Order: sequence, then C-alpha cells, then structure tokens
Amino acid sequence: MSAGLIVSKFGGSSVKDAASMMYCVDIVKKLARPTIVVISATWNTTNMLEDIARASIKGDHDYLNYQFKILTSRHDTMARDLFIYEQVKADLTKLYNEARGYSLILQNKSECSPSLMDALYSIGERLSSVLFTASLNYSLGEKVKAVCFDIRDVLITDSAYQSADPDFQKTHMLAQEKLKPLLVKDNIIVTQGFIGKDSLGHTTTLGREGSDYTGSILACVLSAHQYFIWTDVNGVKVCDPKLVADAQTISELSYEEAETFAKLGARVLFERTMEPVKAKKIPIFVGSTKDPNGEGTWIRSVSSLNRPIIGFTTNKEPTGMILSVVGKKAKDVDLSQEFSALKMVNQSNQFVSYLLNDDMDYKKLYERLLNIE
Repeated sequence: MSAGLIVSKFGGSSVKDAASMMYCVDIVKKLARPTIVVISATWNTTNMLEDIARASIKGDHDYLNYQFKILTSRHDTMARDLFIYEQVKADLTKLYNEARGYSLILQNKSECSPSLMDALYSIGERLSSVLFTASLNYSLGEKVKAVCFDIRDVLITDSAYQSADPDFQKTHMLAQEKLKPLLVKDNIIVTQGFIGKDSLGHTTTLGREGSDYTGSILACVLSAHQYFIWTDVNGVKVCDPKLVADAQTISELSYEEAETFAKLGARVLFERTMEPVKAKKIPIFVGSTKDPNGEGTWIRSVSSLNRPIIGFTTNKEPTGMILSVVGKKAKDVDLSQEFSALKMVNQSNQFVSYLLNDDMDYKKLYERLLNIE
C-alpha cells in the first residue's frame, strides 16, 4: 500500500459473524500503518435495536426478552468463535446493561424520542468495535496495538437526532487534539461509524447507513491519503446485482457521478459520502472483503472512463417504483419508447427517471444501456 494515512470502513454485512469479521481483520493487517478502521454494527443489529425500542414501549416483555437474547447471544457467540470472549466479556456486558437501561426508560414512555433512539442505536456500533479491536489484537500479537476509540469524543454534530450534521470545525479541532496523537507508527485505531455527539453531550446519529459518511469525515479532518469502503460486493455495479446477477463493476467514477448514483438509489454508497473528501481530492475505493485484491470502484475528482451511461438504479418512492438511468447520454434516449413498463417522469443533464408501472426485463434493459455510445 502507498504511504500515508488510510481510513477503512467495514459495513454490517462484512462483520455479520466471526468468519466475516476475520476477513476484515486480515485486510486491516495488510494495510500500511497508522490506519483508522470505522466499523458498522453487525448485520441487522440496528433493526433489532429498533424492535427492542418498540417492544419496550408496548410492554411486550416476551418479545423484548427474545430480542435481548438474540442480541447478547449473537455477540457472545462471535466473541467465543474469535477466541476473545474473556477479553471482551466485561465490555460487552456493560453495553448490554446500558441497552437494558434504555429499555427500562422506554417502558414508561408512550413513544421513543429521537435522542433516546440514537442512544440505543449507538450500542450496535460500540459492540462491534469492541469485538473488532480485540480480534485485531489477538491476531496481531505483540507487534502492533489496536486501540478502540469512542468516535463521540471527536465527531461533534448538531442536535438533529437521527439525521445529524457534523460540525467540521469542532470535529477537526478535536481530531487533531485527541485522535491524531494516537496515530503513531504501527497503531491501528478502531472506531464506530454512524454515531456522534452534540454540544449537549447527547449521542446523535448521521442517518441510516451513515457509517460511510463517518469514514469520509475522518478522512477529511485528518487529511487521509485514501479512503477504503469495504462491503460484500466488488465495488459499484452498473445496477443492483439482485436485478442482473452478472452486472459489471464500474471501475471508476467521479465524485459527482457517484453522488448522483447514490442519491438515486445505488445502495452500496451513502449519498453524503463524497461531500467531505472532494475539496481535498481524497480518492475512495469501494471493494469486497471476500475479494480484496479483486476488482472494485475508484471514486476521484474526474473519471477517465468517460462512459456515456454509468448504470441504472431503482428506488421506491411515494409515487411508485422509480427507475433512473444515470449518465451524460441518458437524456438522449427515451427508453419509454422501447420498454412499455417505463414512463418518463424526470430528467436532467445527468439522469433520466422513469416510473416503473409493470414487470421489467432488467437484463434486456442492462444490455441496451451497455450498447449506447
């Protein structure tokens, strides 16, 4: 790897169990150091915490106990499978008890306030970061030290709970003061995605799937050399692989292209991810934890590919399912004339959106778009 600080983010599907987490550990071990690792909650844990909040308010103790049993047994099992249970037992128990404390508060409420939900949400990322740090230290031995750092000590936001905006000036100042001194030779810093803290000291979140944004914020305030986003697919695809199984990986995108693609529904990227790194021209790489040396997508200021069509996305909106074709030539072709399932509803210089009102032959659409010149 090239010299310079590297920030890496691992999503929930990449740390869903012990075997998946070890793929991530192996990637981090090979990175140039110092490095920062941003971890999401394990797969489906955020949804589980929402279920706990709802069950607490309803007073559904059977379902509540069931959800807590799943939450605790999943993370305990991962710890045992990773051979770190004794090292993390106390930290895990403390977090389980904190979650139960929030549950008890909610049992006396008629609804869950956004601020309390954010506090409960934070349990997921904090659990996974404890597991990941201990796994790294177990795997690395004595030569390198992984440090678990609470991101809330540096990532300061406003008080718009569940969709908070970062205060870049304060975050930059605190990152220089508290985080940068830890980035000594060979150190690995493990921290949480998605969460932050407001000026009142209350936990906030950046919006669902906001861990990508956390990594981008840290890359910006610490002037990182590169930002890697590790997920369960080989980069950004021309379309969702669930629609076309053999969809090609887009090898390169500009920041603007990636932002447009994300805003229109490309789920592999959080739409605000590109914002913090653009000014400093920090490149982003999106790759797969299962194939770290395989293909992926580089996101930079300018793409050298000059593709007429980047790809297409689907996104469910109040008006129905919207299919958007992204690329500079998208507006030159009215696909509603070729596909009866499509009705054009919006267009710009970067994309055209269609209302999807019938069954769609996605493979045929995919092949048609690849042939546009």
